[in-house]
Order: sequence, then structure tokens, then C-alpha cells
Amino acid sequence: MASRTSSAAQRPTAASSIPRPPLNVHPAATISETAYFQGTHPISVGAGTVIHPRAKLLSFKGPVSIGEGCIIGEKSVIGGPVASNSGLSTPTTPSATATAAPLDFAAGLDPSSSPSPGKTVTIIENSVSIGPLATISAGSHIHSAAAIESSAFLGKDVKVGRHAKVCTSCSIPEGDTIEDWTVIWGDGKAGGGLGNKLKRRKRAAGKGDDDRNLHGMNGGLVETGRLVALNRERESLTRLIGIGAGKRR
Repeated sequence: MASRTSSAAQRPTAASSIPRPPLNVHPAATISETAYFQGTHPISVGAGTVIHPRAKLLSFKGPVSIGEGCIIGEKSVIGGPVASNSGLSTPTTPSATATAAPLDFAAGLDPSSSPSPGKTVTIIENSVSIGPLATISAGSHIHSAAAIESSAFLGKDVKVGRHAKVCTSCSIPEGDTIEDWTVIWGDGKAGGGLGNKLKRRKRAAGKGDDDRNLHGMNGGLVETGRLVALNRERESLTRLIGIGAGKRR
């Protein structure tokens, strides 16, 4: 990896002027060598998280915090959207990483690097799956065990609750909130809110929620099964991508 870093440094490219963010990547994270890390604010990645090839993590607008056990899909954008003049052309991999401190989601980042007032913090909590080509705009907060499917778009400051799901190609407008255990689906973009083209429904949350009937119990079991499948997928991806952050030092 040292030779790769030195040879890349010798090549004069337009991307050489793009700022490299401070990185706090857990050694147990698995990150493709073709993932992008660019920006000026800190980016942290928790244990067991897998980041696919050509995913872009951008911290130009503020810090980015990704929790444990997440999957960040290929060509997805976190902390975007990507500006047309961003100059993205060369991947920036975390060649020198530190063991990540436990993430404090209430504060927005790990406790040792709390953002300054006015910064736009992007938070992805634990066990979140982000599909290929999805865009998570700066300021979004995705709570634990949520799923954002392929080509979905989350506008600035969108809040996605626990165990919620945004289906393929849905576009969530800036500042909207998706409650816990809610599914969003429908025909593309939402004009002036989710009531026009997109639809939402509340999923049965299962035991411990207000809905305690048999259907609700089954809903909870289905979600438990999905999270088990997510963990198996992460394990397979770790072997497939083959290079964890801790092995890159």
C-alpha cells in the first residue's frame, strides 16, 4: 500500500488540489480501494461497515458519521450531492487511519470531534443499508436499521427513522421526516412533499410496539430476518472486497 500511495503522489492530477478530510476509520471496517473520501471536515466509519467500490463520502459541508455494521453501496454518495465542479477524479482511500472511538449519534460525531456550530452534520447510524447509486445529501440523519434502496435521493436535512425504508428511485424532498417503521414507495420524485406522487405506509413493528397483534409480531420477525441477512451480506462483502481499513496501514 505504501508504494501505491507514493506513486499516486508523484502523478500531477487535477484531483491533487481537492482537500483530504480527517479520517477516523475503525480497523474492522472494510473499504474498497476505489472509494472516495474528500472534503474538509472529519469522516468517521464504525466497525464492521462495508463501503463498496466508487462510493463517495464527501465532507465539504460538514462532518460525516457512519456507524457500525452498515453497507454503503457502489457509486452511492454520502454528504452530497456532488457538485458539477467538484473535480472528483481520483479515489482517496484511508491509508492512515485511527481506531474509531464509539460514535455519539446525539452529538453528531464521535465525542472527540464535535462539530462547530453551523456545520451541516450527516449521520448514518448502525446497521443501515444504502443501495447503489443512492444519494444521501448533507445534513441527513438516517437512524439505525433503516434501508435506502438503489437510486433513491434524500434531500438536505432529511430524517429517516428506525427500521424505515425508502424504496428504489424515490426522491425525498429537503427537510422531510420519515417516521420509524415507515415504507416510502411510488413513482419517482415527490412534488412539494410526499403526498403527491410518493406513498407511505406504516409497517407493523412487532412486539414492544403499540401494534401487538399477530400481524405486528410477524412484521417484527420479518425485520429481524432482514437484519440477519444484512449481516451475512456484510460478511460476504468483507471477503469479496478483501481489504479492511486496518489492513491498509
